[in-house]
Amino acid sequence: MMPGILPDHCTHERSPLASCLACVEICPRAAWSADDNGLVLDEAACNECGLCMAACPEGALTAYFSAPLADSSRKAAFWACAPIAGEKGEGVLPCLHAASDQMLADLARRGIRRLQLAQGECASCPRYPRNGLTLEVRLSQINAALQARGLAPVVIERADAATWRKQSDRQQEFANRRGFLGALLKRPGAVLQPPANAGTSCNDATVVGAWLQHYGAGPLPSVPTVDFSRCTLCGACIALCAHQALLLRRSNEEAIFAVSPEHCTGCRLCVDVCADDAVAVGEWLTPPSPLGATLVKQICGRCQNAFWQFAERKERETFCPVCRKTGGKNPGRLVEKDHRY
Repeated sequence: MMPGILPDHCTHERSPLASCLACVEICPRAAWSADDNGLVLDEAACNECGLCMAACPEGALTAYFSAPLADSSRKAAFWACAPIAGEKGEGVLPCLHAASDQMLADLARRGIRRLQLAQGECASCPRYPRNGLTLEVRLSQINAALQARGLAPVVIERADAATWRKQSDRQQEFANRRGFLGALLKRPGAVLQPPANAGTSCNDATVVGAWLQHYGAGPLPSVPTVDFSRCTLCGACIALCAHQALLLRRSNEEAIFAVSPEHCTGCRLCVDVCADDAVAVGEWLTPPSPLGATLVKQICGRCQNAFWQFAERKERETFCPVCRKTGGKNPGRLVEKDHRY
């Protein structure tokens, strides 16, 4: 199925500085390209493999993806790729490597510990991911995060076409399409939800991060960090983070610059817009501690408007960021309002 696009979710729609090329880098047919106007899909080149949907950190690409056939009594699930299954249907993906982090983590959340795969010769398949981000790589990262929290990993088992068809015949009653997709859309922690008639995104890193965080410390899919010694509190990263992974929590005369990696999707828009190179985003890391910083409210010596400063910074600024940039020529603009944080 050709991917549907939710423009409001794409980072290129939120800022011209966005550098995300996840769909471009994984596409085996070079169907995605980027220009000054954003991302462009060559529909004639697209082979509907679904890899771009799994790669998109913001869930901006949507389509229906089949749930794996499940056998809860054996804690097992079964998936086949379209070339080996020879047909479309429940438990069949156009390419097994189109299984996203969320789809794989959802198996673990449901108690599945064995994933039986029927797949062809991936290395010679025209749908093989160009950047090597395979299902095995994704699952190994998730398993490392599970084991760091004392949870059992999901083990891959191989099956041939005959075994797959036998399992498919036995397990069709477990493949409830509407129930599985409804669970994906209603899962707590998702901040950006596609419209009901827009298809279903197969990827939402905030769901995976929030679920893993529930079980304690350990690696998370994306971990933003802020170098507060370089940060000027311009507020650009806070204003553009759609998931509140970077957030200002205010309370009277103090505030907290909070960093919540469990909500981060890894879109890296915060890195793209930071003019001070103060923000970085790592993948599958254990978040450092502490992550946030305490701020105190100051009064600008030139425009008399309030602005925030780091409480632990020994040298305090006398003037607000606006006055420092404009030389006090526009003192009527409130810094907090101007920067929307």
